[in-house]
Amino acid sequence: MKYPKIRILNLLIVTLSFLSNPVFSQSKLLLFGSAWDGTHSPLKKGNQLFFQGDTLIIIDLEGVRPPDQYRFVQKSDTILIYLIDDLSFTCRSEQPALYRTFWSNNGEKLYFKPIEDPCLDRFTMLVSESPWYKIREDGSLRADWLFLNPEKDPYPGIGLYEAYRLLRFKKSKPIKVAVIDTPMDYSHEDLKSQIWINPLETPDNQEDDDKNGFKDDTRGWFFNSSKSGEPIQFEQNEATQIVSMWQSRFGTLDTSKAFDATDLPLYKIYLRAMKKHEAGLATSKKCSLALSDSIQFIRTLEKIKLISSEPMSQEQILEMELGKGEFFDGVKFLMAEVLQNEGSSSFSSLVSNPRALFTELKKIKSYEWKYSYNLSWNPRAMIGDHPEIPYEKMYGSGFLKNSTQLSNTHGTFVAGIIGGKRGNGIGMEGIADNVQLIALGAVPENGDERDKDVANCIRYAVDQGAKIINMSFAKQFSPHQSTVEEALKYAEKKNVLIVRAAGNNGWNTDTVDFYPNPKYANGQVAKNWLIVGNSNFHLSSQLVSPTSNYGSKSVDIFAPGTEIFSTSPGNFYESASGTSLSAPVVTGVAALIWSYFPTLTLSELKKILLESSFKPAIEVKKPGDPGFAPFKSLSTSGGIVNAKSAVMIAEKVTKKKKT
Repeated sequence: MKYPKIRILNLLIVTLSFLSNPVFSQSKLLLFGSAWDGTHSPLKKGNQLFFQGDTLIIIDLEGVRPPDQYRFVQKSDTILIYLIDDLSFTCRSEQPALYRTFWSNNGEKLYFKPIEDPCLDRFTMLVSESPWYKIREDGSLRADWLFLNPEKDPYPGIGLYEAYRLLRFKKSKPIKVAVIDTPMDYSHEDLKSQIWINPLETPDNQEDDDKNGFKDDTRGWFFNSSKSGEPIQFEQNEATQIVSMWQSRFGTLDTSKAFDATDLPLYKIYLRAMKKHEAGLATSKKCSLALSDSIQFIRTLEKIKLISSEPMSQEQILEMELGKGEFFDGVKFLMAEVLQNEGSSSFSSLVSNPRALFTELKKIKSYEWKYSYNLSWNPRAMIGDHPEIPYEKMYGSGFLKNSTQLSNTHGTFVAGIIGGKRGNGIGMEGIADNVQLIALGAVPENGDERDKDVANCIRYAVDQGAKIINMSFAKQFSPHQSTVEEALKYAEKKNVLIVRAAGNNGWNTDTVDFYPNPKYANGQVAKNWLIVGNSNFHLSSQLVSPTSNYGSKSVDIFAPGTEIFSTSPGNFYESASGTSLSAPVVTGVAALIWSYFPTLTLSELKKILLESSFKPAIEVKKPGDPGFAPFKSLSTSGGIVNAKSAVMIAEKVTKKKKT
């Protein structure tokens, strides 16, 4: 199960934005609607820039010049500036100016690099050695909040800027990091230079040049894609997968007879999966009934709007007298679920637009009854493998048919956090500056992972020399656990660090198992793991995301994972939340430390990351619980990953090893 989940309100906002404003179709960061502060000298107040509609307004804070106005057009990473009669005072030339925009700090800083400008005064105002800083008068969240220093800034970030200042006189070595996720857009403008290229493989010659069993694995391998490079779009729920595989084996089993020793543990998994499958199937049928009639659904939502009160509760919705029959019961069930996911304020907005809500719910929920809980659905047919054979290897593809049009952003997003190109003046900046990302596909665009895909990805990553493997997914079933364990033991033997997301259930995972898991079936615990929870931008009782899993024994460390800005397929960028994004933050810091201090052992690196974590002595709201607890009690380290402190300790450890 990948994270994060996309909320319905966010989907509606994005959809409406794209439809109503064509500027949102551009791939670069946008000047539209932004304001900037800049100065050429500490002795002067400087200037402010406002990009409103298609107008650039330049204000001289010294008051020497009246406000200047120009028409601007942004095309990709360039901006054209045109004269406006009677409003452009500084420059009177009819010839337009052309500048390249150069962004840094995830779009919080901006430079203008001149290409051509006939007006020297305007050039002098726009171009400076110091950057323009984004103005946030409304107090909105900085896109680079996760890079800030929690010791001096109002955000509990990872101190990345200070870390790089400490490293400015050191050289790093390339480090390979495997991203096991949904297939990523390896042609993305901020990722393509960071993608690992197999030096032993000749692209597109349909040959296995390096004799590793995979033809044309030039960037990695996608085990959940067809030979023609099409990823699985709709996969079954993990419980449905198990029932589909084993119903012929256990569905008619005579339980009065003695079990084969190997069958009993599998049968227990089957029974647990069957229970979850049946529950999911029942709820998906309720949703199907509720969304079977658009007109009736819209009329029913109008009733809910009329009789609702603020704030609403799930109990109030379920007790409403809307009508008799399964249809109305389904609508109430579905809207209670929407309220739970969205909250009262968002729920009110959604109910006010019933047609848009119906469309989005139909798109989201129809997946459940068509694919997720459908025993007849066979998504692996396009791949041609055999799901019941856990050790099968030679299937999948080394390329994607169209990586820029992937419908799921997850793998691309995760990759950007770890190693998005730094200092190139576009998009966003990843954490590690000398990383080679190995692209591996095991997570479907919708649905749950297969154990065999995960195990094959782990082995492939280790064989190609990955030092760190990021897994931003977790699931509650592992029918072929031994297959995954063998791959994990292989990684442990090769001293590869495994970083996994804790999950977004709001649970204490000390009492609930998620897979893959560092605890093996024989009770031994792997030493090469870090499991990561989600901390958000509030250095307060709200520090822990309410959806994050936690555990004093099962979660190692927290990292920023709320409103994180990163790459999206097709040269786009967006923000998202979840432990899926916290894990690559830790992976990125680990890669940064290991690339600058390559003599560190795995155990030394892990110890440094845990001991250097920022440990605020505060009480926080426990996820999924009305109570509060010390933040330090929610993980083994009691802290949030901190790059600055990790660099300082790594420096000391390395110097001590030399003496």
